[in-house]
Amino acid sequence: MSTIHASSGLTDEEVEQMRQDAEAHAEEDRKRRELVEARNAADNAIYAVEKMRREAGDRLDDELRAEIGEKISALRAASEAEDIENLLQATDELLRTSQKVAGVMQQAEEVSEEAQEDQAHRANVSLPPSGGPHPPPASETQSAARKRSSTPGRAG
Repeated sequence: MSTIHASSGLTDEEVEQMRQDAEAHAEEDRKRRELVEARNAADNAIYAVEKMRREAGDRLDDELRAEIGEKISALRAASEAEDIENLLQATDELLRTSQKVAGVMQQAEEVSEEAQEDQAHRANVSLPPSGGPHPPPASETQSAARKRSSTPGRAG
């Protein structure tokens, strides 16, 4: 809070009147600041949930998509009013709905990961357990090496 001094050519009565006016409007200013902050939070929530909805694409069913639309519309309407309690409640409701969207997206991600693992598993089933052709047993490798070294005209 700033301090008002008489050094600016004002009389003591004028300074006192300005101080009283500032005190009288302090509560009004605080409420106005809270409303602006709540509106900013509402705008951020709308932006974040709309982004989630776009990213989710067709993973969201029509019912959840409609619920999100309703909550966003209600929050936009509350944001235009002066009722901070209603605005905070509408923001909270939209954020709770966004948790449902996050859950759907997480489930879709888990299903996708399981499908990828399953596909990788099926690809490995057709190969021998080592994942590739088996090397010949060591005894065959050693006997072939001896034959090469004992063959005339070949250096071992």
